[in-house]
Amino acid sequence: PATAAKGWTSLILVKDVMRRVLEDRLALLEVQRKYIHDGPVQGSRSSPSARVFRPGHHFSESQSAPTFDASFADDARPETKARRAFHLLQFASSDVARQLTLIESKLFFAVPYAELIACSRLLASSDASSFAPGLEQRMPASSALGRLVATSKRLSGWVASAVVSEPDAKARVALIAFFLSVADHCHQLHNFATMMSVWGGLTSKPVRMLTKSNFAALQSASTVTLFAHLSQICSKDQDLSALRAATQAQQDVPCLPFLEPFLADLTRVHKECGPDTTPQGLLNLPKARRLASSLKRITRHQHWRYSFPPLLPVEEYLSDLLVLDFAQLLARAEACE
Repeated sequence: PATAAKGWTSLILVKDVMRRVLEDRLALLEVQRKYIHDGPVQGSRSSPSARVFRPGHHFSESQSAPTFDASFADDARPETKARRAFHLLQFASSDVARQLTLIESKLFFAVPYAELIACSRLLASSDASSFAPGLEQRMPASSALGRLVATSKRLSGWVASAVVSEPDAKARVALIAFFLSVADHCHQLHNFATMMSVWGGLTSKPVRMLTKSNFAALQSASTVTLFAHLSQICSKDQDLSALRAATQAQQDVPCLPFLEPFLADLTRVHKECGPDTTPQGLLNLPKARRLASSLKRITRHQHWRYSFPPLLPVEEYLSDLLVLDFAQLLARAEACE
C-alpha cells in the first residue's frame, strides 16, 4: 500500500507539471498569435514574400526584413523603426542576453584603472553608494566608467518600462518570464553586470506593483526555479557575498563583473587608509598595496573577450530602447492593475 500510494503521488506530481507546461505553451502561442503578423504591415496578408521573425530564428543579410503587426501598441508608446519591426518576445532570450553582453562588455573593456580610482575617491568624499542616483551626472561626460554606470541604470529602466508599458496582461506575464530567462543566460555567460541590471528592473517598485502579473509568471515551475536561483545570486545580503564568490570563481574566461562591490572595496581603502602620502611626503605603501589588490580583481577580467558575433535584428532593437521616468512607471503600473 505504501508503494502504491507513493506511485500515485508521483503520477499526480507528473500530471501537475505537464498541466503547467501545457498552460505555458498555450500562453506563449497566444502571445505569438497576437503579435506575429502573417504578412507585411502595409501589404496583403497572403503575400508570398512575407517573412515572420520567430523566437530563436536567425536572419541573414540576404533574407528580407521580418514584419510585425504593431496595431496592438499603446498610442502613448513612442513608435520607432526598430519597435515597429519587432516585438521583444519575438527574440530568443539567449540572443538578447548575448547582445546585451556585447554592449556592456565593450564599455567595461574601455574603463581604465585611473577612472576606477577617481570614482572611488569621489564616493569616499561624498559618502554616496557607488550606484547612487545622479552619480553618472557627477562624472565626466567622456568618462568610460560614467557611460558604463549610465548604461547599467538605463538597462534597469528599460526592463521595468518594457513590462509596465505592455498593455496586454498575458504579454506582461510572458515578459517577466522572458527577462528572468535573459538574466539567467547572462549568469551563464558570466555577465554579472547585465544580470544585476535586469534583476534590478524586475525587482523595482513599479514592476513589483504588478502583483497579478508576477503571481501568474511564477506559476511555472521553471520560472520559479529561475527566480529562486537569481534571488540567491543577486542578494545584497552580506555585502553581495554570493555575487562576489561567483565572480571570483571565474578564472581565464570572459567575465563581466558587477562593479558595485569592487567600487565599495576601493572606497573603503580610501576611507580606512587615509591620504596617498605620509606626513613626511612618502608614499602610503599600505594604501597603495590595498588599492593595487582591489584594482587587480577588476582589471583581470578585461583580458578576456567574448567572441560570439552580434545578431543584427537584436542589435537594432536594443539600439533604441523605451525608458520611462519613475513617475511614468508608477502611473503605468497603477493603470495596469
